Amino acid sequence: MLLTDPVDQLPATSAMTKRKMINLGIRSIFDLLHYYPHRVENYMQPVQISALNNLFNPEIQSSSITVKGIITDTHAFRTKTGKFIFKARLTDDSGFIDLVWFNQRYLVSLLKSGLLIQVSGKIDFSGSKNSIIVNSFELLSRSDQQGVHTGGLIPVYSEKNGLSSRLLRDKIHLCLKLCLDQVIEYLPENILHKFDLISEKLAIKNIHNPEKIIDFEKARIRLSFDEMFGFQLLSQIRRNQINSLQVAKQYSMTNVHRSKIKSFITRLPFKLTNDQQKAVEVILADLQKNQPMNRLLQGEVGSGKTVVAALAAYFVFLNNQKTVILAPTEILCHQHKLFNNDLKIVTLLSSSKPKKHDLLQADIIIGTTALIHKQNIMDVGLVVIDEQHKFGVTQRAIMKKITGQPHFLTMTATPIPRTVLLTLYGQLEVTRINQLPKNRLTPKSFLVPLEKRNDAYNWIKKQIQENKIQVFLICPLIDESDHETLKDIKAVNKEYSYLKTTVFPEFTVSLLHGKMKANEKSKIMANFEKGKIDILISTSVVEVGIDVPNASIIVIESADRYGLAQLHQLRGRVGRGHKQSYCLLFTEKNQDQINSRLKVFTSTSNGFELAEYDLKNRGAGDIFGTKQHGIPHLKIADYSDLNLIRMAQDAAEYIFQRKTLLSHPHIQQIIRKSQANLYSAD
Repeated sequence: MLLTDPVDQLPATSAMTKRKMINLGIRSIFDLLHYYPHRVENYMQPVQISALNNLFNPEIQSSSITVKGIITDTHAFRTKTGKFIFKARLTDDSGFIDLVWFNQRYLVSLLKSGLLIQVSGKIDFSGSKNSIIVNSFELLSRSDQQGVHTGGLIPVYSEKNGLSSRLLRDKIHLCLKLCLDQVIEYLPENILHKFDLISEKLAIKNIHNPEKIIDFEKARIRLSFDEMFGFQLLSQIRRNQINSLQVAKQYSMTNVHRSKIKSFITRLPFKLTNDQQKAVEVILADLQKNQPMNRLLQGEVGSGKTVVAALAAYFVFLNNQKTVILAPTEILCHQHKLFNNDLKIVTLLSSSKPKKHDLLQADIIIGTTALIHKQNIMDVGLVVIDEQHKFGVTQRAIMKKITGQPHFLTMTATPIPRTVLLTLYGQLEVTRINQLPKNRLTPKSFLVPLEKRNDAYNWIKKQIQENKIQVFLICPLIDESDHETLKDIKAVNKEYSYLKTTVFPEFTVSLLHGKMKANEKSKIMANFEKGKIDILISTSVVEVGIDVPNASIIVIESADRYGLAQLHQLRGRVGRGHKQSYCLLFTEKNQDQINSRLKVFTSTSNGFELAEYDLKNRGAGDIFGTKQHGIPHLKIADYSDLNLIRMAQDAAEYIFQRKTLLSHPHIQQIIRKSQANLYSAD
């Protein structure tokens, strides 16, 4: 067999198993060998049965052990409570011991006297004589045969699509025998030596069949390096492509208009922070270069990224060019309103269809993904992508195509950890806004126990009555779900009915969610901004871009369902005025692990600390949301491993500078695979 052969050609494999593999993305033998285990189970090497009587050996008492022998007797029965027990006596040259299985009736017809078997499990010392509670077993054809599922370090795979870890072990073990010698090393010897990496072939062998824990760990490091290396090499190529481009003459912005920019800043209803001023200077300098800007503006919630983008758009307008602003939600689109009436702004949403004539005359075009489906937009000097991680690689590429090759400014309030930035956004220049506007009070956050919920509702009533403030109340779902994992999660439709009639009947309560029509959502938000609504019950559609200074309390239902960075985004909806603001977390679950994580959130207002915590403890999905665009799932590497990222960066720079190495077929395959991973995350 060849590594490139489809899994359809796997011998002794049912059509159903092959179908399950293909549905899981395992299409070739290569893919199967790169389906990595997430851990190994240490069953120890086989020992003689007589060694198991050593009660004073702590290793025997606490570990999973492995023995091999002949079945000499079997017995099945039910206990008084109805539990089915199957017992078999195992004999070797040193003695015998009983094996015990629970609730596995099929063993009656499978295991017979005279069969050679190897088992792994825990010793049970509770009875009158020792026995083994079997965790795993396999039938052998000869006494010197090595076990695949028992004895030594056994890989444990994620069981998806009905593929058991045992079945995957069998198939991967077969592929190792048939194809391991075909694995080719693509890295130069000096790179392997510099970073103390084992060979690709040894890594594939030891990730699936390690003899020692150190072998498994070295294999994990090498294969993690491979995964990171692909992204870093792609970043090098993209950065080089961007640097080699030149902005067309009609896009060059040589008219600085300092007095008009200064006048624009003076007219703002607030003073720019030092970080905002520095960001503006850097971006305006980029816009005057003959290379297209590709900058990420990253800032805490409420730090004022929108006004920086507005100044950039105004500068572009002064140079007689258009700005296109791409925002993820219609609500966010309506927040970009910091310009004078002398600019013509057109909003392009899925629900609105401006005339071609209006688009041609527009100075600024603001829209959602509806923009992507438009024909070419002429004279665009700047594209601003707001909350950029919510748009996939494909969508960003289309924006470049329909607008030519203008300057690009991407923005996010999501606190992206440094390691993720280095991995996925290595081709971007990064500017951070850390300062919040003056006189802004940090929201106070509390985890409210279930028994204190009514007290919290009464406190909210008092705050609305006495301080004339407004409230957000956030639920994860729109409608209740019958799915087992979603039954305890709050839904806005049900909560709206309950809270409006039972808890807050004396207040104006409104509902907002993503399935509403655009004009209905706009009307509700306008009324909330004008103070006509006391309590807005919503989904996370208000997660970004909403600025209502009088909203001073946010209640987040089923808070355990969100990543900490997402909770931080939601908390950013309050604290924008001069009154003290509050964030209350509600959860139906009283579990130590959940409470501990949510208490981390209530203890800090630093978004980057929270994002790093989620990255280390729950993964990138909890920073960006489980199904956000453009954030590929890593099979074995870890976004939080800074040392690994540095190694991959250095190696990528070395390869990129040597064109013969860069053009190597295996290097090109890695680049294509990394690119496919980015696009598949859309």
